Amino acid sequence: MKKKIIFILFILLFYKTSVSALTYGGCDTSVIARMKQVVANINISYDYKIINDKVYYDVTISNLTNDIYVRDNYGNREYYNFNNGELVIPNIDNNSLSLRFNSNINDCRGLLLGTRYDQFPIFNKYYDDEVCKNMEDFLYCNKWTPKEYSYEEIQTAVKKYNEGLNNNPEEPTKEIYKKTLFDKIIDFYVKYYIVFLVGIIGVCIVIILIHRKKNQFKI
Repeated sequence: MKKKIIFILFILLFYKTSVSALTYGGCDTSVIARMKQVVANINISYDYKIINDKVYYDVTISNLTNDIYVRDNYGNREYYNFNNGELVIPNIDNNSLSLRFNSNINDCRGLLLGTRYDQFPIFNKYYDDEVCKNMEDFLYCNKWTPKEYSYEEIQTAVKKYNEGLNNNPEEPTKEIYKKTLFDKIIDFYVKYYIVFLVGIIGVCIVIILIHRKKNQFKI
């Protein structure tokens, strides 16, 4: 009897744990799945403005609902109110964006539904400097670069690039090729093969005519 009671208690404990796992502390799994689908459909775009050689990004997040809230990890701010499902985070002055999307439903409040990390292109404030004049296609002189370069790094890179253009490499020494008698015969044939071809055809015609005349005399 004692073993049966222990077994029943074990079953009840397992059932309670399973239900808790499926509801995530009272949050139904179907609700979680629906909100995660909302997060999956969120779109993020950005625009930029340049003020005093510094770039600021305006990030627009769309397809939001009131069931979720957004946390900007770098700005340490949370956003709950959206304008027609859209949120604009202005004047981001770093090159990265890190967002967390959490549940805003009472039973699921604070549950993490998804994250988003974006890396912005890096603005090169020296792209229109005199050192980069007429070199817009050069990596170090592009308006947007994969990393931030100092002015000294750009000067050094441009100098090496220009020095490389001015250093004309010596022409490779031409190898002296000695033609054999067979090579000379082939070259002569390629050059005058039409003459040979006409001569061969002419000889063949003459042979055919002579052969025909001999046959006529035999008759």
